[in-house]
Amino acid sequence: MAIIPLYEDNEPLFRRKLNSVLEASGMTEAGVFSSLKLSPITTTQKNAMANVKGTLVYDGTLNKLCQNTGAGWETVTSV
Repeated sequence: MAIIPLYEDNEPLFRRKLNSVLEASGMTEAGVFSSLKLSPITTTQKNAMANVKGTLVYDGTLNKLCQNTGAGWETVTSV
């Protein structure tokens, strides 16, 4: 399983990419809707992953979104 970092320099990478695409096309971010679907993994699978800061997973055992802080996993309690 490949681990793709979602943040770089404390900025979401998808936002950086989206902004560059919008700028190139002359569009603004207003009116653009996007979503991200994470396939669920078990708590056991999550705990077997390397600690890579910024990694997001959907823990299907807990039914919660979890993020890696570089020191371990934390459950996201609010957005």
